[in-house]
Amino acid sequence: AVSRPETRRSTASTRRTVPVEAPEEPQRPQPLSPEVRRRFTSRAAVLLAVICLLAVGLTYPLREYVEQRHQIAELEAQQRRNAQDIASLQDQQRRWQDPAYVEQQARQRLQYAKPGEITYVVVGGPDDTGAEHHGSATGRSTTHGPSWSERVWGSVRVADRP
Repeated sequence: AVSRPETRRSTASTRRTVPVEAPEEPQRPQPLSPEVRRRFTSRAAVLLAVICLLAVGLTYPLREYVEQRHQIAELEAQQRRNAQDIASLQDQQRRWQDPAYVEQQARQRLQYAKPGEITYVVVGGPDDTGAEHHGSATGRSTTHGPSWSERVWGSVRVADRP
């Protein structure tokens, strides 16, 4: 075992007396001098100017943001309308693939008839609104504008006039 020498410390010679001071009274705030007031006012003016510059600087981007959101909403609405139009056109294309629909349209629009059928065209019927009634011997009748043959004959008459 290693022995350590013992040292004694004397505490009597190191004690000192420190005078106790009375607690300080709280100081009242002193009124602001004109110089301090002027600095406060100039600081406030600078702060106000910076805030105004930030507001003016952010106005244009904010306006652009709002306009772009409006444009996006319009484009989304247009996209929905286009999707509806596409669906309608695809449905119409499917109908035109059906031979029965093509035959029906040929009968209505071009006044075609099957061999042996008799077609009648009523001119100046009870519904004298300018539209003509087209019917066939089968009893079907539709209301449309002038037929293609009447339009061709009408254009020939118009072309013949001076």
